[in-house]
Amino acid sequence: MVAVQPNYDLYHRDLVERQILSAIFNTTEQSGVRVTLMKHNLEPKDFRVRIHQQIYTSILECYENKMIPDVVGILNFRPTEYRNGNSKDFDMEIFNIATRGIASSALLEHHIMTLKQYCLFEFWNHKATDILYGNWDNRDVLQVGDNIIQSYKNLFTRFTEKLTQNLEDDYEAEIKNKVERRAKGLSTGITTSVDVIDDFTGGYSLGELVIIAARPGMGKTTYALISGWNAAMAGNIVVFFSLEMAKNQLKSKLISLLTGIDYKLIKKGAITSEQLQAVVEANKYIDNSNFHIEDKIKTIEDITEKATEWASKGAKLFFMDYIQRCGSRTKMQMRELVTIISRELKSIARDNYVAMVALSQLSRAVEARDNKRPRLADLKESSSIEEDADIVAFLFRQAYYDEQVGNKPGFAELFHTEFIIGKGRDIGTSVIHLFINPIDMTIHEYNYAGKY
Repeated sequence: MVAVQPNYDLYHRDLVERQILSAIFNTTEQSGVRVTLMKHNLEPKDFRVRIHQQIYTSILECYENKMIPDVVGILNFRPTEYRNGNSKDFDMEIFNIATRGIASSALLEHHIMTLKQYCLFEFWNHKATDILYGNWDNRDVLQVGDNIIQSYKNLFTRFTEKLTQNLEDDYEAEIKNKVERRAKGLSTGITTSVDVIDDFTGGYSLGELVIIAARPGMGKTTYALISGWNAAMAGNIVVFFSLEMAKNQLKSKLISLLTGIDYKLIKKGAITSEQLQAVVEANKYIDNSNFHIEDKIKTIEDITEKATEWASKGAKLFFMDYIQRCGSRTKMQMRELVTIISRELKSIARDNYVAMVALSQLSRAVEARDNKRPRLADLKESSSIEEDADIVAFLFRQAYYDEQVGNKPGFAELFHTEFIIGKGRDIGTSVIHLFINPIDMTIHEYNYAGKY
């Protein structure tokens, strides 16, 4: 007897459909999920499995009735055929999706794009069969061809028409989205992952350049990684341009965040077999996430080209680590180069309508002062950084300097970091106290302080 081989494509498509549904009704970030669904014009008929079509129909009904499409809401709008004691199959599939799916809004867009590819492949498979076996309904071949091409154009247009639409061109939609998010206690921009910073700045705003500057050892890269990763987990496509650390070094830090395993142990390979398995799984999760690391770039021209490419794919938040490590294809003095870089970063943010966060070193002049808290005049190499930036923030750890003179701060003070907003276009200045822990890659709030 010949064994029947399973159809992997059908199996994988069904799995993708379940992951989409799981991300929709298990996530807490419902406003972002709905925006993603509307942007991709996903319809019930795009699902292959009939019961998945029905579940998605129920989800859309929840949205139409201003209800959250959680399990209770979806069951409330179950199809008529699954009412009056006939709901076993529907309820069981809901249970399976809720308990076995990966509830990640960050991967929702990835799964939707995969489902769209299956839909396009399916279209051509069916049409190829029609042509091959002559199912033309007494029409001539040219008419059949025209109809097929038009049908494909309609499908392709539905799948792509909203993906290239720039939110900047629709001010009404943008301001309504901000009001809705504010009413729900969410940041009006892309989250920084720290609520008190989001509350003061509104998060990372599209079209703006944010500079985060500090002396070495203050935690710039750690802060940027945590902030970018959490923004990706909230459903945004995030790109991290690293000019200092290799991709695998940064991934080790993120894996520490995901697994809770000390970064130094991961770096040294001093982990158990169980921890190794967790690291491997976390690595796969990062590779399939919305967080993308670019470490093969060297010049501002490279960054401009890559940023434009990623923006066309829907990326909205970019990090650059760091300005003084960036070169140019044209030779020039460092001060002139930094000026060109800062202006180009601002242009990337404005022209692509994305948020750009660039890390920067500070001048050594900080070390010569008794009060070593940074200020705008300490921005290294060029005052143009201050001029081009919409927000300039500094990171400062007093414990770093206390250790240099022989003092041993306690754990609570060791990673106590001041997030100093030295420039905030239209928002003012402030000091926000954080606890940035590079060991387990976490950020906690201390308290909200007054004027800078």
